[in-house]
Amino acid sequence: MTNKSRWRIQTIAAFVCIAITLPLPATDSCDLLRHLRLPNVSISAVTAIDAGPDWTLPGVAGRPVTVSKPFCRVEGNIEKEIGFEVWLPLAPKWNGRYLGTGQGGNAGVENYRDMARGLDRGYATASTDTGHKIADTHWVLGDPQRLVNLGYRSNHLLQDTAKKMIAAYYGTAPRHSYFIGCSGGGRLGMKEVQQFPEDYDGVITGTPAPMPSIMTTRILWQGVQMLKNPSTKMTDADWRLVAQAGVNGCDALDGVRDGVGEDPRRCHIDWESLRCKSGMHADCLAVEQIKLAQSIFAPFRDETGKQLDPGPMPGSVPTIAIPGPGGMIGEMVYRDANWDPLTLRIADALPGLLPLEDGRAQELTQRGIGAALLRARVAECCHGPGEVTRAAPDLALVLPERNPSLAILYQP
Repeated sequence: MTNKSRWRIQTIAAFVCIAITLPLPATDSCDLLRHLRLPNVSISAVTAIDAGPDWTLPGVAGRPVTVSKPFCRVEGNIEKEIGFEVWLPLAPKWNGRYLGTGQGGNAGVENYRDMARGLDRGYATASTDTGHKIADTHWVLGDPQRLVNLGYRSNHLLQDTAKKMIAAYYGTAPRHSYFIGCSGGGRLGMKEVQQFPEDYDGVITGTPAPMPSIMTTRILWQGVQMLKNPSTKMTDADWRLVAQAGVNGCDALDGVRDGVGEDPRRCHIDWESLRCKSGMHADCLAVEQIKLAQSIFAPFRDETGKQLDPGPMPGSVPTIAIPGPGGMIGEMVYRDANWDPLTLRIADALPGLLPLEDGRAQELTQRGIGAALLRARVAECCHGPGEVTRAAPDLALVLPERNPSLAILYQP
């Protein structure tokens, strides 16, 4: 073989090596997943998103969801109707971690916003629609399993599917897995910590609504009280007056009058200060309004007198439903799209919402422990359940002993 031939062979080999080590374009790398087979999983679409310079997700209501890095978008279903998406950054941009995202409210759509944030930070990320479509306004009247899927099951199944896809795509499992969610998504995070602590190494859960059965029933009950007292009107401005009275009741307890009630558990509402005096026609409440507001802020009890919660925190504005036929309780509990909310019985409604529950989190809620009071104590210290619960003992109520993860609760 001549020197010239050897040079050509070496040159070709060098180009082959370079071609093998260079990152594959999104289109080529997505091919790895087009024929992936997983039990109880159907893949409906695998799309290479080149994103240059930005890609905006089509068909999402509200603010657009935009990403700036190329990725592989996988869409499909777990079992018969749990819709999901997995977004995978190209291998050189992957940080070796997985981010699961929880969905707010009654879901029906993936949490694209947190997926986009995660992807732009190098995470492989995923979300589900919790097992139904948001366009189906009577979804809960279908398969009863949908309520269980919304409550916890869809997100537990998602993490298993996503991790298997990550391993198939990158050739290795994620080094660490994290979960983030707020409101309904925060509740899902608490469910993960309590029921499936091996799923994630860390969970960030915001405003977690840990007792949705009581919360949902109370919100509807409050709306029913407004319907039953049609002559007594409470405007948004009136409720803000009540909230401000709560703040005024504890503002100075931290040594500074700054319009902030640092610890709502120490606040109280001076109802007499809200009563309209002679000649007053604004920035005050009539006696009937005060009585109605007091009933809303009182501890919530069922028909037997059993206390279910200690009442809204002073300084807050209560969330009050606008009752109508059917609704969440009508369809979830009574399975009737025409149910009359004026017939609400609290003791009947609660058991029908139990699939959404968070177990021992009720204790945390009923003791009135604000998640914001725990945030700094947890975030600053801890690398295991022992350290977490020593720093914030109230978290021992919701963190199982076998949980290896760090849980951070926050209240925006």
